[in-house]
Amino acid sequence: MIRFIAVFLMLLPTNVLAASAEETVLELFAEHRAECVAEQAGFSNDDTDKGQPTVVELNLPEGSLYQMKISAAGKLATVLFANFSCTNIGAGYWCGSSGCKIYVIVDGARFQAHGWKPFSMAVKGEVVVMIPKSGGACNQSNATPCYSIAIWNNYTESFDSTDNVFEFEDKYRP
Repeated sequence: MIRFIAVFLMLLPTNVLAASAEETVLELFAEHRAECVAEQAGFSNDDTDKGQPTVVELNLPEGSLYQMKISAAGKLATVLFANFSCTNIGAGYWCGSSGCKIYVIVDGARFQAHGWKPFSMAVKGEVVVMIPKSGGACNQSNATPCYSIAIWNNYTESFDSTDNVFEFEDKYRP
């Protein structure tokens, strides 16, 4: 019976098993909110000292969640640039001088990188994804422009790059 189920699942199209981009984004928000709530234990204010719980707010600036073209055929990915801010802690908790966590969601699969807001552009008929980095990533001063470049591979359903810029999050594979 287990063998039958395994074979059946392998024959299903991956989009049947994939979480939607919306579900994946909601999971990411929940994960970051949980981190935010956990960090509140390190803070004290008059309200919590009087038995009033701290109201925890997780904020994401406008423009930090967007769609990006990743193939010449028009395939889109959802990007979450994780520059969240939270009650008592700012964006510095998740970001630094080298950027923030970046989540790129393609067909429900999560890919993670670190840097600044990625964008795509056409180059000789292909679409490349550009990830701005701190100059330190290129052995230069932090102010020097530096980029990692990735190309979506339809066959492997992952990103190809010389520096493996996108880490595939296995546990979130559809």
